[in-house]
Amino acid sequence: MNELWSDLGLSTWTGLWVLVLIPAPLGCCALVYGIYAADALKRPTEGYRGQQRSAALASSNSFAVLEGWMRKVGGAIAPLPLDSIRRRINAALMRSGEWLGLRADEFLAGSLLSGAAGLLCALVATEGLFAYDVSFSGGMSFAAGPFAAGSFEGRSWVSELPALFVMSSAILFACAPWMYLRLRVKRRLSELELGLSEAVDLLKLCQDTGLSLPDALDHVIRRRVVRPQVQEELQRVRRALKNGQTPRQAFEALAERTPVPSALALASAFAHVEHRQRDLSQAFRLHAAAQRMSRQVEMEENAERAARVLVAPRLLLFGTVLALLLLPVVASGAVFVQ
Repeated sequence: MNELWSDLGLSTWTGLWVLVLIPAPLGCCALVYGIYAADALKRPTEGYRGQQRSAALASSNSFAVLEGWMRKVGGAIAPLPLDSIRRRINAALMRSGEWLGLRADEFLAGSLLSGAAGLLCALVATEGLFAYDVSFSGGMSFAAGPFAAGSFEGRSWVSELPALFVMSSAILFACAPWMYLRLRVKRRLSELELGLSEAVDLLKLCQDTGLSLPDALDHVIRRRVVRPQVQEELQRVRRALKNGQTPRQAFEALAERTPVPSALALASAFAHVEHRQRDLSQAFRLHAAAQRMSRQVEMEENAERAARVLVAPRLLLFGTVLALLLLPVVASGAVFVQ
């Protein structure tokens, strides 16, 4: 194959580009027809996902333009057998707080559209960055355009830069939504872990004053004294209780959406209270005791880790002091011997 490209005066990467671009028009036509013939996904209007979608459309005009394309391309992706990928994406979207109210197929469509945008931008940039002649001393010169083969002896790797630049740009743009979603999930879970313990302490105080669990949730939500992510989750718990779910079911759903230690401990406490048929305030007491124990264990582990980390500086300091003390003795002994 390499000899064939050499006989045609093309480099290996240029030959691969030719092989890709020959059937590309047919593939593009088939892709466009498949997207055109597919039915667009219906926009979610109910539940928390519908609220997030409505808020995103109201706050961003650019997303309002892109959302129709995402639903159309998502309709073409929907028949594909991608159940395992959809489950992972839906779980990540759920933990991200239903980001933009997206579904798995719409997220995949957004990733493909982002990759296509990166491909087009890279092609335009390639014409500006690489479509010029580069000359070197000694008479060596080559055109660094998209289909240049180079005129060094052998071939020049610089002539392959446009193809690598275009492919890497398309892959990077396609992966950008995945990276942002992962970062958003990580940040949100860390915020919930920090803020959920504070919210549980406030709910415990409200219950100790005689308020019921729904009234305590309303009081904490109305006062806006917790982090925004925690307030959103408390509102969803309050809505679940209003729809007839038991406290155990509501807080188990919270633990499923936000699998952080505080939420898992709270769900376990409510399950224990419901099984023992005790007062709901006992769940908050159990959670507070569990959190105190976990914080105490964490502090002890940090103290042990700090002690291990300080061993090396102590040995270095001891060795330095010992050297400073013994150096005059050694030096005087050497002078005495001489």
